[in-house]
Amino acid sequence: MESGGVMNRAQVIELLRKRQGKQSLREFAAALGLSAGYLSDIYCGNRAPGPSILAILGIEKTTTVEYERAKGKKP
Repeated sequence: MESGGVMNRAQVIELLRKRQGKQSLREFAAALGLSAGYLSDIYCGNRAPGPSILAILGIEKTTTVEYERAKGKKP
């Protein structure tokens, strides 16, 4: 992933797993000051990576809004 690129949740989790390396989930969570349950929930897709995880990875969350004209409505 290039610097400044847009990432989806799966890519953030992949980056987190790379950072974990060969450490066990418990070891990695402890090293980050997080609970193993929280980290497991992120890996399983039950929770989105929160601000603490994003800060550890050096990334920030942004939000994009898209608008679409309602069907059958004229401008």
